[in-house]
Amino acid sequence: MILYLLILITSSLSSQVQRIPADFAKSSAWCKLVFDSPVRRVYPDYNIVTGEKFISQIDTSSCKISVTQTHDSTTCTDGTTCSDQATSVVKIDNTTLYYCFSDNNSPKPFTATLLPNNSYEFSSGGISQICLEDPSKTSYSNLNPDDQLLYMASASFETGLIYYNISSDTLDKPPDPSTRGDEIKEMTGMFVRGDYIYTVYLDRTVSTITRSCKNDLSVYDGHITTFTVADIRCTSTIDGEQIVLDRVLSLEYSEELDKLFILTSRKPLTSSAVALCVLDVAADIDKLFDTSLYKGFDETGADTEIKQGEIKCGTSRSQAVEPECIRSVDATNVAAVLEYTDIFTFTSHKTLDHHLFYFLCDDSVGVYEYFPQTGKTKNLLDIYLWDEGRSISIHQDLIYLTFDNSVYITEPQWCSFYGRDPVGCIKSMHPSCSYSKTQSRCLSTLKCETSDNCVQDLETGSFSSLFPEGYSYKVKGTECLNNKIFIDTDVNIAPNGTISTVKSYRDCSPDPVVTSGPEPSVDSDKLFSTREIGFLAGMAGFAALSVFLLAILACKGNNKVGTICSRFPAVDLPKIKYTADDKQAIVGPTTPTTPSPGHFSAANGHELVIRNVSANADEVC
Repeated sequence: MILYLLILITSSLSSQVQRIPADFAKSSAWCKLVFDSPVRRVYPDYNIVTGEKFISQIDTSSCKISVTQTHDSTTCTDGTTCSDQATSVVKIDNTTLYYCFSDNNSPKPFTATLLPNNSYEFSSGGISQICLEDPSKTSYSNLNPDDQLLYMASASFETGLIYYNISSDTLDKPPDPSTRGDEIKEMTGMFVRGDYIYTVYLDRTVSTITRSCKNDLSVYDGHITTFTVADIRCTSTIDGEQIVLDRVLSLEYSEELDKLFILTSRKPLTSSAVALCVLDVAADIDKLFDTSLYKGFDETGADTEIKQGEIKCGTSRSQAVEPECIRSVDATNVAAVLEYTDIFTFTSHKTLDHHLFYFLCDDSVGVYEYFPQTGKTKNLLDIYLWDEGRSISIHQDLIYLTFDNSVYITEPQWCSFYGRDPVGCIKSMHPSCSYSKTQSRCLSTLKCETSDNCVQDLETGSFSSLFPEGYSYKVKGTECLNNKIFIDTDVNIAPNGTISTVKSYRDCSPDPVVTSGPEPSVDSDKLFSTREIGFLAGMAGFAALSVFLLAILACKGNNKVGTICSRFPAVDLPKIKYTADDKQAIVGPTTPTTPSPGHFSAANGHELVIRNVSANADEVC
């Protein structure tokens, strides 16, 4: 079969941050769950989704809702319809979840028990203390098995924090609120580290961080005796101007790095910068609480400053320490000043020894890598969303994106976006994406086998360093055009990233069906003998000669013999040149004619290629 070639030259890809369009991001999500009412929160580590009137379990293996507990609206005492809302979910142990439904701001406890078939059974009753009237910004720690304490931080509490003792069914809380603690507006988050528990919340117009001993004996009138509090903020220089960012929007604690990452901004939020700041917990937070002066009172009741020294845990106290620090926790290490000022939350993800952050704003997700050696980040990828995002979380290498009434689950690297393009895959410098020389496509690094021969360059994203001789691969066409040809493409990439493509055509018409069967049997008695075959051949030749002579005799005069001969001219076929300017056509049955210098026709529907006869190119046979 003759191959017809066409060469197209294209330029190399640009070096900008790769931006994945919304339609691809939506279609590439392997699990899409849509609910009848708004989703409130997703707990991916429990595979639980809560929303108005329901709590559901996700079966990630089949991308289905395996179990749903629905709480129908009821009629309130005033005759109106009460709106049920699923609120807080708390994991007590490996088999028990406690959650709440708020019926017209009257929260009721329920329990979800994990069954052997890996689904939950829902029932009424549980821990009433976790059912809060304003649970939207509430944080919980998992149960501490040593002292049976569940730590709860919420804007619903006067001082933001309480301890719930499972064994004794009692509550402990910080001392009575001071002029600062009684204006908690929003709980941001909490984390447990070593002997301490930390919470961050919005107090008045600035953010505050607290620290308490997690094994606080609380012998002083049921109060947490080690509760201390300080302002937390980040100082950054943006466009030559020093800015204090004193509102923490979201936080993530890395146990491995022992660092607290805070997403910070300032009022007004709509016109302010947003930055990711980093705090060393031991050096920046614990040291401040152990060495700072605290606000106190002297013998006369006048305000004074006192030094308490290191607050040690495990010590029985007869009274609470002074809670309010004079100094603030200041973050000066700015890992990133983010491009979009409407970013409101983020989540962290570690994969292949790389630390990644996913920042969510209304219409996109920004992916950044954090480098502990330098304390800085690099923007790897921006993913545009098809709807307004509400929350983002990562569990077991899967991203959970929450929208108004839907949850999308997808892989967090989007390597399939690059397809078979090695330049874009390598240039992305995404640690989770590698290019397979064997499969000639971009793969998730976690899915690369030894036989895939995967490569990546995370330092410079240089294609030429991995392919100094360039790289080629073939893309086979799958659509049979005009029931005749497939169009294949050979892609050739030079070391500098320049791409050239060579198109070739191969026959895709159905092959003739050849039926096979037994060899035919021949009866030798019915065959002609050698003498008979020779006689028949001689008779056929004599008959042909007779017909020719009769035709000559019939054409007497007027040069009839010459006329007959002119009907059989000698045809000198044109020389065909194959160049980049060649054209292609499919020709239907025609009457054969004498070819002109620039084209020829063909019968019986054969494929015809009309060439640029003036070009000086090698002939292809």
